[in-house]
Amino acid sequence: GGDGPCSAEPAFHSRHQRLDHDRSLVSRASAFGPAGGLHGATYTVDVEFASEALHPECNWVIDIGLASDLVADVLKKYNYQNLDEVFGKKIMTTTEFMCKEIHTRVVERLREKRQSEDGSDDNDFRGWVKVTLFESHKAWASLMGRSVN
Repeated sequence: GGDGPCSAEPAFHSRHQRLDHDRSLVSRASAFGPAGGLHGATYTVDVEFASEALHPECNWVIDIGLASDLVADVLKKYNYQNLDEVFGKKIMTTTEFMCKEIHTRVVERLREKRQSEDGSDDNDFRGWVKVTLFESHKAWASLMGRSVN
């Protein structure tokens, strides 16, 4: 049950954490102060998978092997890359932008996985995905949304 806006929140959580290193990040707005020029950044990426119930046979939120492989596949595109070369110089690759980008790619991979399954529902994750991207203990961004429509 539930009361108020929190009643739609998931009850079970599973987390996958990985350290990702972006070595060249460019911000070109004066509002960024010293960070407005080319600089490196090391992010900690925390991807959380949540659902209302555990898988009926496997008693998990998501197969940890699938989650680990999926997140690693998404992050390899950005690891040790100049984000200006990945996204183009007109995109401001803020922590918030990168959080949204990672979330979008994780959800896309989950949908692709569901469409390519061989009939088994062991990896049929239908829940929420939350991505938190930490630049430091003071600077971070987080985004949570459903994995399927």
